Amino acid sequence: MNTFGKMVREARVQQNHTLVVLGGLMQLDTAIISKVERGLRIATRVQVTRFISVLDLVEKDAFAAWLSDKILSQLQNEDFAMDALIVAEEQMNYLRKQQDAATSDISSEVIALMEQADSLAQKWMANKPLAGIQLQKLQEYFNVAYTYDSNRIEGNTLTLQETHLVVNEGLTIGGKSMP
Repeated sequence: MNTFGKMVREARVQQNHTLVVLGGLMQLDTAIISKVERGLRIATRVQVTRFISVLDLVEKDAFAAWLSDKILSQLQNEDFAMDALIVAEEQMNYLRKQQDAATSDISSEVIALMEQADSLAQKWMANKPLAGIQLQKLQEYFNVAYTYDSNRIEGNTLTLQETHLVVNEGLTIGGKSMP
């Protein structure tokens, strides 16, 4: 039983998306989506995140279903699968207790900053991949900004605009060209 694929299909149908439309929204091949829905392929973590974002799935439910499918696909033909799951559950509880103890030492201020960083990272990932011109403009911005800051640290007195001319236009002071 493929619970994640079923969840994806139900959400897609409920939102009146065809495979082609969903593929376009996710920038993912429709054949992959079809195989995930039918249980012929296990989605990757990145794909699960995209499904959650595009189909507005409940993150906890989606990841639980996906992990369940992954575990089942690995253990379905194993004789000692139930014993292994019991041992794994005990280890998960032990690790969670250790993690909770380690986390309690972190201040609430740091935890809030980490949550803010996670939120920003999720927003960033939701906007990926960037279109060609957006990526080019970001690259130009960072090239100039990094060069300007690096040179300023070394004592260079060029302004940000002058640095832009040097980096993007190849112009230098006194009209000398860049090699």
